[in-house]
Amino acid sequence: MKLLGIHIANGFSSEGKVFANLLAYREKRFDAAVIMQSSESESKSASEFESYANVLVKRIDTGWRPAEAERSYAQKAVQTIKFVRSYPAMLRFAKSFDPDAVYSSQQQWDCLAAEYISKKLNKPHIVHLHYPIGPWLRKQPLKRLLTCDHVVTDSKYIRDLALEYGVSKSNATAILNTIKPMQPVSTNARADLRKEFGAPDNAIVIGNIARLAPPKRQLDLMMAFDKIAVNNSRFYLVIVGDGELAQDLKDQAKRLKSGSRIYFAGQRNDVAELMRSFDIFAHPSLHEAFGLAVLEASSSSLPVVAYNDGGIKEIVIDGETGLLASPSNIDQLSEYLKTLAENPEMVRQMGEAGKKRAKEHFAPSVASRKFADLLDRLSTHR
Repeated sequence: MKLLGIHIANGFSSEGKVFANLLAYREKRFDAAVIMQSSESESKSASEFESYANVLVKRIDTGWRPAEAERSYAQKAVQTIKFVRSYPAMLRFAKSFDPDAVYSSQQQWDCLAAEYISKKLNKPHIVHLHYPIGPWLRKQPLKRLLTCDHVVTDSKYIRDLALEYGVSKSNATAILNTIKPMQPVSTNARADLRKEFGAPDNAIVIGNIARLAPPKRQLDLMMAFDKIAVNNSRFYLVIVGDGELAQDLKDQAKRLKSGSRIYFAGQRNDVAELMRSFDIFAHPSLHEAFGLAVLEASSSSLPVVAYNDGGIKEIVIDGETGLLASPSNIDQLSEYLKTLAENPEMVRQMGEAGKKRAKEHFAPSVASRKFADLLDRLSTHR
């Protein structure tokens, strides 16, 4: 069995890492190659993917560039022309590799190229859906979800949404995201980071790592934190990430009574160290497709406080590995943060249970085996 992956948009992003995990732990069940976007100015992502996934990567500049600013129609036209002109190079490589199936995410450029190649080679196309379904996916991916050979989703929650959208039950498989064991960190990392946060040694640090955007509900978290922190100077909140709400959230923090103990760490790449510096992880996101940060927190022995919504409830077992509040219930969110902050033994027990669950249920080898089984079924039934 041979799989050709198409990965154009967003480099070695979280979606890229999910795919790379499926490949890295394939245990010789199938062979694989990946066509990946690479330009003179940015080739690092392709190298990282190739090394991580242990797979052949064909680097092609398709014209895709990150949307750092609004583009003019002329710039969009140039990118589109370059993308279409890259089709022959992609097809030549695809023919030489001769795959049994073609894989892509739901990203528009990935999906377009994969549909083109799968039709030219008359091979099944697997679309990996990482988000709830809506207009943000764009017209072609939305149509392709209904016409491709199989849809893989990050969670049962997203699979249910796909079925509601019209994807047939037999053409949709949930393969939950996975995580490698968190890497050890230096013994000084926790103390150094807490010093950066301005938190004393005896502080209870609540952490959040996510894009600063409306669905992530950092404002809910700040309001819930303020309710308990105003009467306890040991409580600190650290918000990690960047996004459209960054300035608004910082401005709001200044209006809160506990605002001086809310620290915005910005975009970071030291996730393992940050997790070890927290005592509790909070992630009150709504409509979360899965929640890799939540899984990383559990793997780091942190109890999780979140909303009982979306894919998060497939990771966190309420009352066992964390506490799940009713969606948008800030008072309950605050109550659960306080419960954990005042009960170190509960924090320890839930943290240990979360780490054990992450290891047993979300190991990359588990997902890779399920993915390989799917490839076998597709090749048999075609």
